Amino acid sequence: MKINIALSILFLTSVGFAQRHVDLIPLQLQFRYEETANQAKETVQYQTLGFAIQIEKYRLGFESSQNEERTGNASFSVENDRREDLLFGGASIFRMATEDQQRSVDLMVNGLMGSTQSKVTTQLLGTPSTATSDKAMVYGVSLSLIGRLKYLMVESEFRILNSKNFNPQTVPAIHFKLGAGIPF
Repeated sequence: MKINIALSILFLTSVGFAQRHVDLIPLQLQFRYEETANQAKETVQYQTLGFAIQIEKYRLGFESSQNEERTGNASFSVENDRREDLLFGGASIFRMATEDQQRSVDLMVNGLMGSTQSKVTTQLLGTPSTATSDKAMVYGVSLSLIGRLKYLMVESEFRILNSKNFNPQTVPAIHFKLGAGIPF
């Protein structure tokens, strides 16, 4: 009986929410399992900046990610600089919130689309050579969990990304975000 009452209260507080936020997300860590400059598949860390707008249960945003890798020694070295820009959009499939909307948790499904480009610089006996890849499209899907406490926003996300510039072409990624959610 107590469980039914608790579930009823939880369900009633999650119905009819009016939520609008602008999310500024300067602190993001992204970890991907991909091939590195050492030609080994390892977990690679990306630095990311982004923002998003959430109106009711829909969310739209933009992110820019970058990763720099260096390997080699004094006579031969390889530097790989990757940049990626993504537009994402999604919808909340589950929500729990307090009556005053100051604390909430959303489970969201997202689609991602953007572009990626790599710049590889090799240096052999002090002579550098740079090659830049063409921009390639990136497509992906993700599942994210967003927690809000007044103006604080915390998000964890699991992504599957695909691009012809990735090695392997389909890359899993885990993303952790910390930012400010400004209600409007």
